[in-house]
Amino acid sequence: MKPEYFIRSAAALSLLLGVIVLFGWYSHQPALVQILPQFVAMQYNTALGFVLCGAGLLALDTGRGRIALAAGGSAALIGLLTGAQYVFGISLGIDQLMMEHYITIGASHPGRMAPNTALCFSLSGFILALGAVYTGQYRVGIMRMIAAMISVLGFIALMGYIVGVEAGYGWASLTRMAVHTSSGFILLGSALFVYTWRIDHAESGDRLILWAGGVLAIAAFYLSVALSAEIRKQDAELIQTKLTNETAFFSTVLENAVRARADALSRLAERMAEVTQVDASAVEALSNTDAERYLRDFEELVSLTYFAKDWSQVWVEPQHASATSESVSLTVKNIPYTADERFHLTGKILTADDRPVFIVSAPLEEDSPLSGTIVGVYDINIFLTAAAPLSFFKDYGFSITNKDMTLYSHAAATPEFTQAWAYDSKMSIGGADWSLKVWPAPAYIAQEKSTLSAITIIGGALSAGLIMIAALFVHSVRQHSKTASEGEHRLRKILDTVSDGIIIANPQGKIVRYNPAAERMFGHLANEMLGQPVSQLFPAEHRSGQAAGYSNLIYLAKNKTVNTEVMELEALHKDGDVFPIELGLRSIEIDGEPFVIASTRDITERKKTERQIQSNMSELARKNKELDSFAYVASHDLKSPLRAVSNLSTMIEEDLEERLDDDSRRNFGLIRGRIARLNKMLDDLLDYARVGNADMEDNELISGRVLVDDISNIVLAPEAFTIDAGPEFDNISVNRMPLQQVLYNLIKNAVKHHDKPSGAIMLSVSAQNGWLEFTVADDGPGIAEDHQEKIFQIFQTLKTRDKVEGSGIGLSVVKKNIESVGGEIRVNSAPGEGTKFIFTWPENLSASLAKHRNDGKGVFAA
Repeated sequence: MKPEYFIRSAAALSLLLGVIVLFGWYSHQPALVQILPQFVAMQYNTALGFVLCGAGLLALDTGRGRIALAAGGSAALIGLLTGAQYVFGISLGIDQLMMEHYITIGASHPGRMAPNTALCFSLSGFILALGAVYTGQYRVGIMRMIAAMISVLGFIALMGYIVGVEAGYGWASLTRMAVHTSSGFILLGSALFVYTWRIDHAESGDRLILWAGGVLAIAAFYLSVALSAEIRKQDAELIQTKLTNETAFFSTVLENAVRARADALSRLAERMAEVTQVDASAVEALSNTDAERYLRDFEELVSLTYFAKDWSQVWVEPQHASATSESVSLTVKNIPYTADERFHLTGKILTADDRPVFIVSAPLEEDSPLSGTIVGVYDINIFLTAAAPLSFFKDYGFSITNKDMTLYSHAAATPEFTQAWAYDSKMSIGGADWSLKVWPAPAYIAQEKSTLSAITIIGGALSAGLIMIAALFVHSVRQHSKTASEGEHRLRKILDTVSDGIIIANPQGKIVRYNPAAERMFGHLANEMLGQPVSQLFPAEHRSGQAAGYSNLIYLAKNKTVNTEVMELEALHKDGDVFPIELGLRSIEIDGEPFVIASTRDITERKKTERQIQSNMSELARKNKELDSFAYVASHDLKSPLRAVSNLSTMIEEDLEERLDDDSRRNFGLIRGRIARLNKMLDDLLDYARVGNADMEDNELISGRVLVDDISNIVLAPEAFTIDAGPEFDNISVNRMPLQQVLYNLIKNAVKHHDKPSGAIMLSVSAQNGWLEFTVADDGPGIAEDHQEKIFQIFQTLKTRDKVEGSGIGLSVVKKNIESVGGEIRVNSAPGEGTKFIFTWPENLSASLAKHRNDGKGVFAA
């Protein structure tokens, strides 16, 4: 059949379908409207939409663009307005505008078409309007994809009827799509799809495979969504069934608990009546004993009271409960009793101390010598906590009401949530009507819902993806077969020009391709190796068995286990030399047969370089060790003569005490000061050399607060200085060293260089992506911007050492310590505005040190 015949026939059938259903509505013939009595009817507006779309497609195919635009726009408008009613929960009065519907089976709103029907008409009208007014390059692709979606929506609905899955043709509890509506959309969508194919003459058969794959992918995904919705519906029904059963059980438990307490009071009243007949004086002893036992057995029992016949209070237990509220007394006085229930239950009452309680009262027999009423006052909250099953507090929310008064409520939820899930149960106990409303907790719903719905959607998405991948693969194979000669030529050029050796082996293990780079690498010419076993390129120990692994390419290809990971192994040169190569493998199919492409690269030079680097690393480690030893020995050996010079100057000064003037004494003091400074510089220099070489992974783990307190105790700042650390230091744990040395040097530096007799040093810390960012701020003189890099250089000071004593190494040690663990330090300062040192420190010191070593950075690189 020619495409135009199919398009016009399908358009005419769509128009005819709409006309027949419209006639059925006007003539009151349900068979034309709903096919079978149990089926959903095609709504009046739906039939009108088919008339418009069928006429619009006929007009579009015959070149009458204006008619197509008007018909398509009208159909799209009907669909969009209907969809807006669903989305916004409104009524625009269009559902029964032309016809008052007398068939409402499967309709959430009389006369309103299904939401998937509205979507299909919106899409159909859009295609007709687009085809009439738009001629851009993307027109055909857009129209074709939308036409496929229309067919898929109709197909899924029809399959829903066939397999009995309501979610296929109905969305939630909204109007369902009629069975003949689904058939109409399959026909209409197919006609629109063929129309787009006919107007694009440039499309080839190969592209049809892609479009067919796209349609099937959409169908697979939509079907999974429909099945998922059905599963969710069944989950909801199961939860509702469990809720009904649990509510009935809870109602029974609650009623039994109330009756148990009422029966206890009735028994007390009966015993009082019996004792009275024997010995009236024993009533008080009996009542006190029973009351104490009841108060002990029922923890929610606030008080027990005996009222005489005139409602005067005779006794109450416990004694401190004698202040029973007036509202309680008034309630008890007006209790009506029935013949079959000799007790009465009230709703919620507030006592004098505002405790929410309910009252159970039991009268003594009228003919008893001791007449009156026993009244128990029960705390509602304690009673329900004891009576309700524990699972209710975890899995459910519930409320108990009496005459619109809430007695108790647990786990409040939104009105919409309770309206959707709540289940009501009525209880009539002792003249009081209690209403129990129970709803599942959101967490319980999530727990009870099956993961099958999500798995179904994921499976649908994966299936759709696999279908598209398969379509793309088939399309690619067909394209490849058409350009085989061109691909062969291109492959030959690529193989001849690449620098890596490329070897292709067939299923028999023979070489079928061998490029010039492989000739240079292995020494064999191509004509020597074609048809030869690929194993000849590897040493004998790699030539046989699966255990060889690396060279057994054909085994891997046949078993589909070739991967693209690059591996290193030894290869055999023609002259017998063994050399290292880097090998990458990939399996392919050519004409249905498995082949393996091996990419080889000679890494002899790289291996030499690696060995040289390893040798250099070992040498560097040895030199670092020698440097550490030298620093220690040099420091120790230099200190001894310095101490001798210092002692000698002291002895000379003492020997010449009487002959020295003030200038000489001052010079001797300067000598000893310079010697002390040199001693300090040697100590600091040794500290600098040792940074990073100590084992920092296994030192003590302490809290940030302890660290700051320890530093504050050893800094020896003037009394006028304050060192404050924020509360966040309480929430971190750190290794003591070398972080303590870093913070100590920064705080000491701030004290030493402060230009006022008093000052404040503020410390703060924050966690950021596995790092701690510390800030040490002071209100000192500040540092000019052009000096901020200089302060971290060794032996550099901003003031002369005669003004500020120091070696100029402290901040260098700080920076080296921080950088040795991978951190960074910066300074933020301006003259007269104080100084902030900000540095980062790893939260996990061990992991950071390991990474720093592996990266080859810092002092650990050796």
